[in-house]
Amino acid sequence: MATATQAPAGDYKIVLTATDYPALPPLSFPISVRACRLGEVNSPQFDTCEPCGASYYSLNPKNTTCDVCLPNAQCPGGSVIAPNIGYWHSAANSTQLHT
Repeated sequence: MATATQAPAGDYKIVLTATDYPALPPLSFPISVRACRLGEVNSPQFDTCEPCGASYYSLNPKNTTCDVCLPNAQCPGGSVIAPNIGYWHSAANSTQLHT
């Protein structure tokens, strides 16, 4: 049996009950839903994380939309901002490009 869970980030308890077999006790177990990571954004319902695709980036996982790539840079997706030749930035998570 496989299952997928969509929920806001946090800790939850799943309880499985076999209604056809009342002699079986419910099975309870904890799960944790992780928060979005760098290069991902929250869905509008805040129940899934969506990765940013090519030509977009995200440095703030709490956003609900990815940012459009900066002029004079290439963005392969995720949190990567790669300055074009002749440009540089002081840190991988900097949006300020310099010549």
